[in-house]
Amino acid sequence: MKIPFLDGLSEFWESKHYPSHTVDSVDLQHFEGKWYEIAAFPTWFERNCRCTTSEYSYVGDHLEVRNTCRKDGKFSSMAAKAYPVPYTGNAQLKLQYLWPLKQDYWVVARDEEYRYMVIGHPSKKYLWLMAREPHIDDAIFDSMVEMARARGYQVERLQKTNQSCHE
Repeated sequence: MKIPFLDGLSEFWESKHYPSHTVDSVDLQHFEGKWYEIAAFPTWFERNCRCTTSEYSYVGDHLEVRNTCRKDGKFSSMAAKAYPVPYTGNAQLKLQYLWPLKQDYWVVARDEEYRYMVIGHPSKKYLWLMAREPHIDDAIFDSMVEMARARGYQVERLQKTNQSCHE
């Protein structure tokens, strides 16, 4: 018997073989710091969130991750670890919120100065547009959307993130 919630959860966490659509490499030290979620595919775990950020700290062989959002008038956060997948130039990571489960977390686009990036999942069911500032120029946003579209994501599903807490 299949339990729908568990089936969906296992699909989210399960590793499968997908063709790579990531950048060639990521310098994890440049990846460090605070990133603001500009837009994302809606997910159950971010329901009712606004002012969503992710903060990354490079610690030896992995990144410490703290995701924060404002939900129901309070800030809520979750910690995780992101481990680079060998031989991917650090562009593919395994994100772990709960041991032993790890989720694919791929850097599918980024600019040279690490001001913005597009994070996805190989199944293309999850997508986040991230930037170093809470608000970005429309031309940069459109460029990020086009990068995601070119890699096969259904960008029509993107919803802009309310970042009014950071004004």
